[in-house]
Amino acid sequence: MNKNITKLPPYLFIEIDKKKKQLIDSGVEVINFGVGDPDLPPPEKLLNTLKFLLMQENCHQYASNEGEEIFRSSVSSFYSKRFDVKADPGSEIINLLGTKEGIGHVIMGYVNPGDVVLVPDPGYPVYSNMTTLCGGVPVTMPLLEENNFFPDLTAIDSKTLEKTTIMFLNYPNNPCGVLAKEEDLKAAVDLASKYGFIICYDNAYSEIYYDDNLRPGSIFNIKGAREVAIEFNSFSKMFNMTGYRVGFAIGDPKLLQPLLKVKQNVDSGCFIPIQLASASLLSEELDFIEKMRTVYRSRIKVLTEGLSANGWNVSFPEATFYVWAKVPQGETSMSWSNFLLEKLGIVVTPGEGFGQSAKDYVRFSLTLPDEDVKKAIKKFEEYYTNF
Repeated sequence: MNKNITKLPPYLFIEIDKKKKQLIDSGVEVINFGVGDPDLPPPEKLLNTLKFLLMQENCHQYASNEGEEIFRSSVSSFYSKRFDVKADPGSEIINLLGTKEGIGHVIMGYVNPGDVVLVPDPGYPVYSNMTTLCGGVPVTMPLLEENNFFPDLTAIDSKTLEKTTIMFLNYPNNPCGVLAKEEDLKAAVDLASKYGFIICYDNAYSEIYYDDNLRPGSIFNIKGAREVAIEFNSFSKMFNMTGYRVGFAIGDPKLLQPLLKVKQNVDSGCFIPIQLASASLLSEELDFIEKMRTVYRSRIKVLTEGLSANGWNVSFPEATFYVWAKVPQGETSMSWSNFLLEKLGIVVTPGEGFGQSAKDYVRFSLTLPDEDVKKAIKKFEEYYTNF
C-alpha cells in the first residue's frame, strides 16, 4: 500500500452517508442538506441527444484525451460569450472526466515530494488529499469572515511561497458561497508571477449566482493570469450532470501539458456521445440555467428566512447553492451537525470536514426538493418552540 494513503482522513461525505443510512434503516425520516448533488434533472435535450447518439455506429470507440473537437469548440464559444475570454479550442482546452479528475491529475502532473500546495481552508478536500497522495505538503490558507472568505495572501511567508508549486482558489466558493473581488484575484496572480507557481482556479459554480450585477467572472479576466493560471469548470452543477462526469480545463498549452500527459497515461477520455450531447447544451440550453437558478433562489430564501427567524446567524449566499451558517455559541460544527442529525433527522455538512478554520460553521446544500426545505424549517420551529 502507498504509505501516503494512511495519512488521508476518512472522506467526509462517505461518513455522513453511513450515519444517514443507519437512521433511515431505523425508520427515521431524514432530510438531507449534505452532499451537493443536484436533485433537479438535466436538460431534456441532453437525454434526447444521447438516445440518438447511442444508436450511431461511430460513437463507441476510445475518445481522445484532449476531447472531441466539437466539445472543445463549444467551450471556446461559451467562454467567449459568457466571460469575454478567448481560448483556442485546438490547444488551450482539455476535456475532463469532471473537475475532480482534473484537479487530481493536475496535482500529479506538477507536484513532487516536498513541494508545497496552497489550499483554501475551508476547501474541497481533494485539493489537500491528492497533494498528500503525491507526497506534497498541503499548506492551508484560512478563509475568514473578516476577509470575505478570501486568503490573507500577506500572511504567507516567503519561504513557503518559494516552495509552492500550486495555489488553489475556488470562487464562487464552496462551502462559503461568496465571490472573489477583482483586486484580491489580481494580488494572487501577481504573487504567482513573482514566485513562479501556478494558480488552479476552480470555477465549477460559475453559473450558480443570483444577482446579474454580481455575475462570477473567470480568472482570465485578470491581467497576467494567462501566464500563471489553469481554470477548471464543470457541467455537473451547470446542467445537473454530476453522474455524467463532464468538465474541462482551460489554460496556456505549456501549463496544460503536465495535466494532459497524466491523462494520456491513466484514462481514455470521456465517452464520445456524452461529449457531443454536452456540447449542444452550451450553445442551446442556457435558459435552462436561469430556470435552475430560480429554483435555488426560492429554496435559499425559504431556508435563510426560516433559520433567521429561529435565531440562526445566516445570510443569503452571493453564489452557489450552499448556505454557510454559524453554529450556536458553545457548539462546534461536529457537535452541532451530530445534534441536528440525531435529534431532528436533518443532515448538514460539518465545516470541519472542509478544514479547521471552519469549526464554527455548517453547510446546508439546497439540492433537495422544496417540500423537504419547508419540512426542515417546520422541524426547527417545533424544536425551538418546545425548547
